[in-house]
Amino acid sequence: MLFNPIWKAAAAPIGVISLLTLFLALPGAESVRADDDIPGRRAGGGTRSGNPSCTFNRTPLMAVVPETATGLTAQSSPTLYFYLPPMEAKQVAEFVLLDGTDDAIVYEETLHIGEKSGIIGVTIPSNRTDFELKTDRDYQWYFSIVCDPEDRSGDVVVEGRIRRTDLEPTLVTQLNQKTPLEQVDLYLKAELWYDALSILAQLQPDRGDDPAVSAAWNQLLQSVDLGVLAREPVLRP
Repeated sequence: MLFNPIWKAAAAPIGVISLLTLFLALPGAESVRADDDIPGRRAGGGTRSGNPSCTFNRTPLMAVVPETATGLTAQSSPTLYFYLPPMEAKQVAEFVLLDGTDDAIVYEETLHIGEKSGIIGVTIPSNRTDFELKTDRDYQWYFSIVCDPEDRSGDVVVEGRIRRTDLEPTLVTQLNQKTPLEQVDLYLKAELWYDALSILAQLQPDRGDDPAVSAAWNQLLQSVDLGVLAREPVLRP
């Protein structure tokens, strides 16, 4: 795997530098715990390495999240969404989820994204309990495009937080009585961003030409100043 925390750095292949190692090496960044008030990063900048095959001229790599790059979910195995910009060469991406209480890696995944462009989802697997999010706990996530596996300082990175919370019994009852689009409104009222987004993203490939779905999708993205992504395709897994 490409991502190796600082306490595993010695076991990493020669030349492969951990993103987290780089982050922890920055002044004042000894910890990535949520209570350290680390700001999120919704948009990834250009590569510091100047790798021409991993740069983009228009919309950059972006996490489909509010500007604070934080959000709530009621799901133990949620899906997070990211926008992949067009690039000149096939690339590898990496997703890492850390437990905010002790910085332990909860889940990590390497994605061979090729030359894909559009919005992709990364789902925390539900087949293992150690992957599942626990309630009332902050988690830190990182999504990076790995431009050069031998020099991770050139990664294009977005980062943020997710927190799982329990649903109120009355909300559970209401959700069970609603259509998917009506559920989106209920999730947004409960500030469950990831759950509202996930419903609409799942509807996009099959019902993207449905005016109601398109309107809800556009409204959701515009509400967090991501209207520029409204016409981007949601890529199937």
